[in-house]
Amino acid sequence: MFYGESIVPDCLDGENGSVDGGFCQKPTKYATIFGGAIRAGKSPHNPSTSPRPHYNYMTEACWRGKYTMNDNKFYEFLGLTQTGENQYVFDMNPHASDMPPMVRGRNNEFINVDDRAFGYFYDPPAKWANVKDCGEFPCSAPFNVLMQMKQTKFTGIQPTFGGGVDVDNFQLIADNPGFAPYVPNCERREDNNMYICQQDDLGMLVWESLDADNRDRGMQPIYMGMEGTEMNNKVNAMMDHVWDGFYAGQVRESRFFAIVWPPKGSIYNMTFAGGSPAKKMRFEMRSDSNNVGMTVRIAYPSAEARKIIKDGQDVEMNEWNEKERNYGPVT
Repeated sequence: MFYGESIVPDCLDGENGSVDGGFCQKPTKYATIFGGAIRAGKSPHNPSTSPRPHYNYMTEACWRGKYTMNDNKFYEFLGLTQTGENQYVFDMNPHASDMPPMVRGRNNEFINVDDRAFGYFYDPPAKWANVKDCGEFPCSAPFNVLMQMKQTKFTGIQPTFGGGVDVDNFQLIADNPGFAPYVPNCERREDNNMYICQQDDLGMLVWESLDADNRDRGMQPIYMGMEGTEMNNKVNAMMDHVWDGFYAGQVRESRFFAIVWPPKGSIYNMTFAGGSPAKKMRFEMRSDSNNVGMTVRIAYPSAEARKIIKDGQDVEMNEWNEKERNYGPVT
């Protein structure tokens, strides 16, 4: 159970009618914070000292990660605290530069929770755009978060999105200008810097270079565009988490992820604007929907023979259509 407001005031009245004596802290409040699934990390009961803030991390995100949020109750989150500060149910780790896993929520109840209090998904900070962190532009993880909430119950204050219809299933995504405006059944919430969607067919595409130089040669930025739309999601690689004495290692893992809306038959063009594509890459599509399926097209700069391997087996090339003078559909 998570409580937003209660009858106990945040700042008690002082003597002679003065409020808190100037010593009361008035922070932004949030119930939960999600970030990344990372290699190693800190022990829950750390036996040694740990620099603050404790939720900071200095290592790359794992290929796979899992974040579940089941059977919780959230009480009295109204968007503002008693002292006028922001108050949210969900928040993002401010250091989540790499790959926050998709959040899967089931059977959660919101009791007197205003839409304004769902959360605030920050834009990638401009300060990340430097040679020792993310390169020429900020790491793109905050723009590609996805929360899938199902079997949700609202008691008291009712949600305003979706016209109040079928609100037990919804998604929260970032206000990514290259993606969110092009997804149907999504409503922009400017005050929260997010979109609230009723679109089950959302997911995450994860890919990485398996070449020997996957930490030395960059391919970013990579643009993800869905054919037939103006979608153009600009994706960066992982942050440089290597520290070599007084200097950053300037070594970045060529691992990427992007939020996608991939209904069956959709085609995404992947444009490598920062360098040529790696010779060997692996891809993984993650979604809770059984109605998704996408073709990823990459314009390679050279006419070399390439193959696709799925579960250890070669995928046969789609057949040539003589009438169309082109390759047939991918099967």
